[in-house]
Amino acid sequence: MSPNHPDATPQNPESPMRILIADDDTVIRSLIQRVLRDEGYPMLIAKDGKEAWRIYQEERPELVITDWEMPGLTGIELCKKIRKANEESPLQPFILMLTSRSTKEDLATGFFEALSNEFIAKPFNRIELLARFRAGAKSMALQMELEKQRKINETLAMTDSLTGLV
Repeated sequence: MSPNHPDATPQNPESPMRILIADDDTVIRSLIQRVLRDEGYPMLIAKDGKEAWRIYQEERPELVITDWEMPGLTGIELCKKIRKANEESPLQPFILMLTSRSTKEDLATGFFEALSNEFIAKPFNRIELLARFRAGAKSMALQMELEKQRKINETLAMTDSLTGLV
């Protein structure tokens, strides 16, 4: 979904990160958008798992909030596809899973099989969603800064400081 998509929020030039929100429940999507609206991140919206995967492939957002149970492609399947698509990348998106599931087996599936970063139980608490989202955004900002510094260091190591030749 491009920034001109009707469901996308305006791009914040100071924020390089984007959020993909994937949930088949219109009310939940609206609540998430309302909670995160003031965070300043552009939001990409998907109404099911297949649409979320298509948007992810096109836009490569850094933060993903997904429901576990969606038609077409579950949140678990979406997480697996995102992780597979980023196997070779030093930057992994932060994935927050929303779910009404709460057994230890479900948590194990989400964390160890799908490799989501965080879980929030439905119905979610606004403060908890915001806190976990901000922790994820901070984690991504640090990852992005580390990768930027790694590239700078790589360039410096390959460049002669006296002549500037590679």
